[in-house]
Amino acid sequence: MRRGTSGCWSGRCLGCSSRTGDSVAEAERAKPARKHVLTQSNCTRVLSTLARRVSTADGKEGAARGPVIKSVVRALRVLRAVHRSPQGKGLAEICREQGLHKTTALRLLRTLVALGMVSRKEGSGVYVADLAFWFRVSPFFRPALAFISDIQGLLDQTARSENATTVIIMPDENRRRTEVPAYGLPSVPVHIDPRHGGAVPLHATAGGKCYLADVSEEELEEYIAAGLERVTPDTEVSAKRLRAELAAVRRQSYALNRREAIVVSTGVSVPLRIQDEGAIGGLSLVCVGAELDEGYLRTRVPPLREAAERISSLLSYESFRGYMEEAEPEAPVPPAENAGELATSASTSRELVRSVGRAFRLMATLWDLREGESVAELARRRGLSRVTTYRLLQSLAAEQMVRKDRVTGNYHIDPILWLRLAPILQRAASADKLLALLLEQIAHSAGASIFLVYSDSSRRKAVLSACALPRVPLAVHPKPAIFPMLHTVAAGKCLLAAQSESDFAAYVRGGLAGATEQTITSPEQLAEELRRVRQSGYAVSRGEALPDVGGVAVPVQDRNGEVMATLAVVPLVSELSEQRIEMWVNQLRVGARAVAHVLGVGRTVREHDGRGRRD
Repeated sequence: MRRGTSGCWSGRCLGCSSRTGDSVAEAERAKPARKHVLTQSNCTRVLSTLARRVSTADGKEGAARGPVIKSVVRALRVLRAVHRSPQGKGLAEICREQGLHKTTALRLLRTLVALGMVSRKEGSGVYVADLAFWFRVSPFFRPALAFISDIQGLLDQTARSENATTVIIMPDENRRRTEVPAYGLPSVPVHIDPRHGGAVPLHATAGGKCYLADVSEEELEEYIAAGLERVTPDTEVSAKRLRAELAAVRRQSYALNRREAIVVSTGVSVPLRIQDEGAIGGLSLVCVGAELDEGYLRTRVPPLREAAERISSLLSYESFRGYMEEAEPEAPVPPAENAGELATSASTSRELVRSVGRAFRLMATLWDLREGESVAELARRRGLSRVTTYRLLQSLAAEQMVRKDRVTGNYHIDPILWLRLAPILQRAASADKLLALLLEQIAHSAGASIFLVYSDSSRRKAVLSACALPRVPLAVHPKPAIFPMLHTVAAGKCLLAAQSESDFAAYVRGGLAGATEQTITSPEQLAEELRRVRQSGYAVSRGEALPDVGGVAVPVQDRNGEVMATLAVVPLVSELSEQRIEMWVNQLRVGARAVAHVLGVGRTVREHDGRGRRD
């Protein structure tokens, strides 16, 4: 909709019967029977606002992102910043990095905490990734690792053939600095290692230039207005010369790095795109040698483009959907079932951001839809209007969380989300490492030691398989190692509760040894205790193996419902209040489902050859 020289508006007014070519007066008269009739000045204001929105949608930036909701975008960027930092981030650091007022940041963080996406560590006040996030993605660990392994294989192959480090460079959540989700190292002794360098400004890297060359003029102007930081003496800090260089990048579809990020390094990059859309970043070749000839770098563009096309093909939804078909069926429902509507009441609306809750609930719905879903169907599922659903989806798409399929028009999880998670999942490239990472997250959420426990071959003693300790001064440590009888610890009670009547009879036949005064030594009392465990789904112990050590445990079940292990929080007996027991049970149940998924990852990783194909 726009206003012509005659003063008439082309398009259609809000709710009016007037269409193209109506003047303001005609638009005002279009609804004479309405109770609330627009005045001519009000109608002018409404039409002007609508015209601005439509003109934005007609432009390059509006077509790509649409009418995003700022609070949702801000929340997603805060979430990415927290997840990218293993140590977590404090409120002041988040405000400084994201350019947010303390009140705004606090409301967003409280909303993310309520949704289970981040948690606040007591004492330090640092925000870390919450267990619920890992719980949500755990059913997809296997296909995600296969997907990342194929991309990693292409990067390693390119790095070896070119004898130079190959990296995927993408913008961080603020579109200011670089992020390296994946890279390949060459087989030569001297090379650049991306693990030991911090993020640098986008304009100081060839991959960053490929991204900046493809953004809108408004975004580029905003980037330049914030200042061009100098990293090395050769970093380009002139806005005029940077614009000229980006224009050249658009013409030739590659960018060069002339010692602008590292004084002893040069490089070349080609844009990394998905389905002919805007560049999501660049695939870069980073070479050692300050005096490396630019002519040589240009000769490396063709093989780099070939590798970029293959990676782009893997990032397409058609390819990605093939990986996701291997995900565990019936992915678990996330905790906090009403999280999306947390801010509906007047008492909580001032503390939480309702649009953020709705966005994450929408995201949770898409996790379980392999084929994606249309705006209309998503609106029906979530009980939202189509306009609200569309704006939420556009906000998620702007942060590369969801993507719209050009053929079906359905929205689905964006493969780039998994690419950004690659550094975390690659650190957990084996089932053991992945399990350790997950247990660490559970320990941080619970604020107490976490034990994964099995029974020994005799099915009489508890064996510690893995553990994680919280970052608090006082915690129960697994050393020196002990192998308590099953009936003396909460984890063992869960294992006993899953045994058959004949196995239980065999267990108590030799008598129940008492480790402390609190140990149950009567078979009848133990049978009653196990009946309560089966009924409630969890077990509690209070100083029954060691005088001051308690425990709360839940079973870890496989896909057939068989108990294969138990997950236990092991605090001091003095910490076992009813409120904490309830909190720990909820956290352990969430963690047990995630652990069950992770325990099946090792086989997939071993079977995968990492060379761009699967057996």
